[in-house]
Amino acid sequence: LENCGYGHLRLGRAVRDHAAGCSDKPIIAQFSSFGSLTNKFLCDFVGAVSGVPCDNGLVGRLKIVYPTVDTIRRSFLGYLGGGCIP
Repeated sequence: LENCGYGHLRLGRAVRDHAAGCSDKPIIAQFSSFGSLTNKFLCDFVGAVSGVPCDNGLVGRLKIVYPTVDTIRRSFLGYLGGGCIP
């Protein structure tokens, strides 16, 4: 685990170290660059945080949080901060 100093690999190590027994729970995440998410990245991410090799069933546990119009409105930058969201 030498290469787990940062990013989703470090997150995965922390989840495995502190959330044992949660393998049947959904994985909830928020991404700032939603448009750049690829299937490969999502599979790598889910595999890292779950600790098991990724397959289609495992990716199905991933729930991505997407901001609502009201969340954007109430954010620090308000509507200006949500300019890239369709």
